[in-house]
Amino acid sequence: MPSAISEPTLTTTGTPEPLVRPTVVTLENLWELSAGLTLAVRDCNAKLDTFASQINTKILAQDNTLTQLQTAVGKVDTEISKIKEFNMATIQDRAALSRRLELLENWNRRLNLRLINFPRVMGEMPISTLKRYFAEVLLLPENQFPSINKAYFILQNRSNQQAVPPMDLQNLTDFLESSAIEIIDFSTLLVSLIMEQDVSRLMIAYFKNLNTLFHGKKVRMFPDISKITQERRKGFLSLRQDVISLGATFLLRYPCKCIIKKEANTFIFFFPRTAKAIFRFSYPLREYCIFRGIKEKQPPLQVKSY
Repeated sequence: MPSAISEPTLTTTGTPEPLVRPTVVTLENLWELSAGLTLAVRDCNAKLDTFASQINTKILAQDNTLTQLQTAVGKVDTEISKIKEFNMATIQDRAALSRRLELLENWNRRLNLRLINFPRVMGEMPISTLKRYFAEVLLLPENQFPSINKAYFILQNRSNQQAVPPMDLQNLTDFLESSAIEIIDFSTLLVSLIMEQDVSRLMIAYFKNLNTLFHGKKVRMFPDISKITQERRKGFLSLRQDVISLGATFLLRYPCKCIIKKEANTFIFFFPRTAKAIFRFSYPLREYCIFRGIKEKQPPLQVKSY
């Protein structure tokens, strides 16, 4: 009888031993060989089934993990969308709050005027110098002087301030009797009025006598506005030449409303970045109007606010 055939396994490695041809081959030998192969194949199938079951279990586990990950990613995406919406609402609320604070600050300063390059006279109160400015430059009669709440010079950096020369006490009598006016320096005078109509009246008188000198220099008068509004005005003024070069008209109204007219269209801007995006970066107005859906055959005046 031939020796029993060893059962093959999935983990068997190496080269199988070569078969030795027996001298006599009988049907009994063939039967034993077939029976051994059947057992080997059956055992291999069982091991393959076990291995496939393990793989299926791992695949199911991976599918569950993938489902959990997809659910977690979906939750993260939802949270990100909510955070974006919250941030957008916060930014809008902050912009609206900043705008309201700016309007409130400008409203509180509506009775104030800034006089740039105003002289500081030694021995004279700022209100007294201001009244002389009303009479000599603005040509206002004394009975039409506005009611002044307060007037004071805005402090400057110490490096820019000029040292006040010491007064000679021995010549105090000569100083008091002298009619000469000694200028310490020229600074910014902040004037607070009582009535709002006085602000308009002084500004009208100022523009009528814009180039009149006061103690040898031109005094510039401006309404007092908040720092944020000043920055926005500077931003608009930096675009003035670019807008004019495009053939458009530029107008900056108080406190900070920019009006740009081009052909039959009028654009109103409240923020310089919007005007800069349209006019500075080679954005033709006609193409912009078409992009915004403005038809060519329209009434002659189209106003757009930004």
